[in-house]
Amino acid sequence: MRRRRYAAAAALVVSFALGGCTEDGPADAPTPVVEPSWPATDAPLAESGLVWWADGELHLGDGSTVPVGGPDREPGDLVVGGDRVWVRGWVLPADLPDSGADDLGPRDALHLVDASGEVDDTDVEVASLAASPDGRYVALIDLTSGEADRYGTPQAATVVVDTRTGEEVVRSTDGMGDPATDDFAALYPDVELEVRGFADGVFWIDTAEGTRTVDPADGRVAAVDPGDEPEDAPWQETVAPAPNGVDPARWLPLQRLADGTVVAVVADASGSGGAGVLATCAAGAEQCTPVPESAGRVVRLPAGSAWDAVVDLGEPRWDAAPR
Repeated sequence: MRRRRYAAAAALVVSFALGGCTEDGPADAPTPVVEPSWPATDAPLAESGLVWWADGELHLGDGSTVPVGGPDREPGDLVVGGDRVWVRGWVLPADLPDSGADDLGPRDALHLVDASGEVDDTDVEVASLAASPDGRYVALIDLTSGEADRYGTPQAATVVVDTRTGEEVVRSTDGMGDPATDDFAALYPDVELEVRGFADGVFWIDTAEGTRTVDPADGRVAAVDPGDEPEDAPWQETVAPAPNGVDPARWLPLQRLADGTVVAVVADASGSGGAGVLATCAAGAEQCTPVPESAGRVVRLPAGSAWDAVVDLGEPRWDAAPR
């Protein structure tokens, strides 16, 4: 796995305008102390279909794969945006002991992986990230680029990147505290800074001071009741009936894609003790299409796209199927 450093330029001017949150227009945030540089592309990776990771490979909806991770490391949260896989931190595989001498880097470090598997190590750490279904926009919570409080901890910011242009269409510190009065090192661990995901044309963000929606089309940021999220938001539990030929007791829907296709775990019907396989079930179809390469593996789905992003398909979930 090749690696290179992705450059970040120091800002020459820092604006001290407060981050805005208004239903009348886009949010305004201070220019970051460190200005990250983001990639742009007009040739994105596959923009639709089932995306899943297992054993060092990310499987895309068009059948292609991208090397991500390796024998000594697995990705934390990941999404596909533009022509890169955006990875939040590396973790040790479960079967490797923690020697304390690994070179995985900070757990929140953002890495960008291209189609060949080459890794760009950015200077940014993120609390959470998610992408729009077509991969054009990536939303993240930047923990490192903002103005520092009096103790030296940077202010977090909600950032949305347009992967077609490489530009930040949103950078907002709304809901992220005040560097003049807050101790961010004490504030942030007590809350869950999270990009829930993308639904109804906006990203849903949990800040330190409540939930915000962020519209990547116009930069608008709005405070909302956290309970107002759409009932069919992708990060909520997926409800879908088992199709014909599938025992409902051996059916676990995980995800609903943008075209209505349901992604589910289906028990292995061979009597192997309840191990599962991913399957895609198109809207209105009478039967599902299994993904045989996934059988019995630990798979990871993109962050914010499913209510359960990591699933062990080798773990028995049902009684052994009748022979």
